[in-house]
Amino acid sequence: LDQFTLETAQAHVTGRAVLDPAGWPRSVDILADVAGQEGTVTLPSGLQFGAARLRATHDLADGPEWRIEGSLSDLRAEAATLSAATLAGRGVLDRAEDLSVSRASGAVQFSAEGLTLTDTALQEALGDRLAGGLRFDHQPGTALQVADLRVALDGATLTGQGAVGADLDWDLDLAL
Repeated sequence: LDQFTLETAQAHVTGRAVLDPAGWPRSVDILADVAGQEGTVTLPSGLQFGAARLRATHDLADGPEWRIEGSLSDLRAEAATLSAATLAGRGVLDRAEDLSVSRASGAVQFSAEGLTLTDTALQEALGDRLAGGLRFDHQPGTALQVADLRVALDGATLTGQGAVGADLDWDLDLAL
């Protein structure tokens, strides 16, 4: 798609995407904004949020790097609310001589604040903010390898590494 635009009452998505025969991006620049006309977006699951934004970019002509950034505000679910969350990631798509992707790798960081849980004991233990990240590496035909997973909350830190494929294989540590 050289250029596309999708507009609905609550979403505005623009960009371009050129994919290789295996479905990997050769060039992508997509911006998606979702916001409720009256301040709230309600999904069929009942989950609600105020606004969300996602931007993804990669252009093989400029090099192997990719980048993604996102934000979410005013998330409301049955058991929790969240004021704001952010996501940022970057990495590379290594390619073989025929330009097929031979490896995808990168790092993702995330944060959230204003976390309120209906379970007061859990709220007291975890606090109202979290931050973390991970590194990943994937070669087509193999499991996705996750390293340096870290989720830090006011009252606990989860660290680990693992693989996501046909089977899950994780090594996790929780420090309270």
